[in-house]
Amino acid sequence: MTSCAYCHKDKGRRECPALGGLISTACCGQHRGLRIDCPSHCKYFRAHEEYQRSRLGPEFHQAWMKATEPFYRERQQEQLDFVVFLEVSLYRYFLQQTRGTDEELHEALEFLKRKLSPVEVIETPGSSLGKHLAEAARGYMEKKRTLDPEEAQKAAHALVGAVQSLKDSGEPRQALHGLLGHVELYIGAPEASAAERPTAIETPKIILPGQR
Repeated sequence: MTSCAYCHKDKGRRECPALGGLISTACCGQHRGLRIDCPSHCKYFRAHEEYQRSRLGPEFHQAWMKATEPFYRERQQEQLDFVVFLEVSLYRYFLQQTRGTDEELHEALEFLKRKLSPVEVIETPGSSLGKHLAEAARGYMEKKRTLDPEEAQKAAHALVGAVQSLKDSGEPRQALHGLLGHVELYIGAPEASAAERPTAIETPKIILPGQR
């Protein structure tokens, strides 16, 4: 019997390109995207991601609409655009890095909120995701000088609220799946090549009611 390349106990049944051998169905389901750096082309990873994103994207959208409702009400287009920019930046990151959890996503967004504070915060990012977000936001705000840090912080806070609504469900990637599905279903997923230049492409806009 060929043993699982992850646990070395159960029978390996699926080809795992990340481990270079066979993995049991249980280990594949339990650890993909969490403790295993699954390549995006893996058929098992891809099928699971597509299903979860299509399932949770609409649920995230409902939470997103609730969290951003004040921006719609006050017609604050710049804050809405920044929320969308952050989502697309996160999507680009996960085009290259498939492993991640809701907790890591939440921590990265909270780190960004602190970096956007009017009071300068000297803090090293706790993860590559936090660093990616902070760098992307800095580049965006250097271009969009009409968006001040306080407004940007409110936008980041709204996205945290949407993430929190799906977080802590017992599923470690539920909010992450919801956010990525939201980009694919409601915003428009960027091309894979865009992941290497996160501030070079214009962010899609959410159009406020009554606008064209």
